[in-house]
Amino acid sequence: MKLVITAKDDIGFESELDTRFGRAAYFGIIDIEGKELIFIKNEATSSSSGAGIKAAQLLADKKADALITGRVGPKAFRGLEKAGIKVYTSSNGEVSIQDCLTAYKAGELKEVDGPTNQGHHGLK
Repeated sequence: MKLVITAKDDIGFESELDTRFGRAAYFGIIDIEGKELIFIKNEATSSSSGAGIKAAQLLADKKADALITGRVGPKAFRGLEKAGIKVYTSSNGEVSIQDCLTAYKAGELKEVDGPTNQGHHGLK
């Protein structure tokens, strides 16, 4: 299973959760079975618009199964949902990838069934 966690940097399990999805600096991809962590730079951050949609497509291309982030807008959520990627949120500030992984494995994170913010244009 591939779990993706949005991250502010790429230093390892100590990396801090980036609460933005589409504009997150990095995606930490964890193979839960092998406990391997790799980082990919989120190329969508430089997009003038549509960053969430592009980021969702990137995770779909990587065959992600689940995502932990802080917030996700409506268009990004639809893209993730279409790709079959479950979305979990962590609203705790300054938590690490390891903290998120531990909370996920303990069943402490709630799967969301819709966008957690309105996006940049107030769309729902």
